[in-house]
Amino acid sequence: MATSSPLKDFFISYNRHDKHWAEWIAWTLEEAGYSVVIQAWDFRPGGNFVLDMQRASAECEKMIAVLSETYLTSEYTQSEWGAAFAGDPRELEAQADSGKGRRMPS
Repeated sequence: MATSSPLKDFFISYNRHDKHWAEWIAWTLEEAGYSVVIQAWDFRPGGNFVLDMQRASAECEKMIAVLSETYLTSEYTQSEWGAAFAGDPRELEAQADSGKGRRMPS
C-alpha cells in the first residue's frame, strides 16, 4: 500500500531568464525552514518537463511565480500560472520584477 508524502510548502515557477531570482527565493525560504520544489534543483535532466511541472504543482501547498516580462510571455509558464489561478487564486504568491536595472539581493 502506497503512502502519500506530506505536501511541500512552495513550488517556485519561473522562466529560465529568472533562474537566479528563483534560486535566491528558494534558498531564502529553505533557510527559514520552508520546503520548496524548484526546477533547477528537483527536476531530472531529460525527464518529462510537463509531467514534472504538473506533479510539482500538485505536491505543493502554494506556488510562487517569479514574474517578469519573459515569464508572462513564455508558453510553459502561462499554463502554470493559469492552473494555479484556476485552482485557488488566494494560494498564488508572486514576486514582481521589471528587469530594468535590478540586481539580485546579496
